Amino acid sequence: MEYLRDRGRYADVPVEEIQQAFREAYPKFYRLGTRRQQGNVRADLMRALLEESFRAAVAAADPLRIVAPHLPPPPKGRSFVAAAGKAAASMALAAEKNWSSNLEGIAITRYGHGLPTKRIRVVEAGHPVPDEAGEAAAREILQHVKRLEKDDLLLAPFSGGGSSLLSLPAEGSSMADLRR
Repeated sequence: MEYLRDRGRYADVPVEEIQQAFREAYPKFYRLGTRRQQGNVRADLMRALLEESFRAAVAAADPLRIVAPHLPPPPKGRSFVAAAGKAAASMALAAEKNWSSNLEGIAITRYGHGLPTKRIRVVEAGHPVPDEAGEAAAREILQHVKRLEKDDLLLAPFSGGGSSLLSLPAEGSSMADLRR
C-alpha cells in the first residue's frame, strides 16, 4: 500500500506509450472538431471500440470455432464424449459437427444452456448447486467410461462449472450431503 501511496496507482503503467500507440492507431480520433463535438465523437468511438473488442473476445472463445482444430483423429474403436460445464453443450455440438466417425456421449450443462445435438445427449442440471439430474448424468458417464476399451477414445471437454455439474457423491454420501 505504501508503494501506491508514494508513487500512485499507475506508477508502473507506461501511460504515455499507450496513449501514443492509440494516437497512431486511431489518428482521426485526435483530429476532431470542437471540444464539445470531440467529447461526443470520442465517446462514440470508444463505445464502438469496446463493443468490437467484446465481440472479438466472445468469438475467440466460441467452442463452435475453436474446438475443431484440437480434436484428435478418430480411434480404431468407439468414441465417447463426456462433457461438463456451462459450455458443455456448445463443445459437444462442435465435436459432433467436426467428427467424421461414430460418436456418442453425454454433456452436462447448466439449466437453460442446452443445445440440440444428434449423437451426444445433453443433460441440464444444477449449477452452482449440484442436483439429482447432474448426479444421474455423472453416474451414467461413469458407467460408459468404465466400458471403454484399449482402442476406444474418451473426449472430455470441460468448461467453467464442470465440477458442480459433474458432482457424484462418494459412496455413503448423498447429493443432500454435498449441498450442505
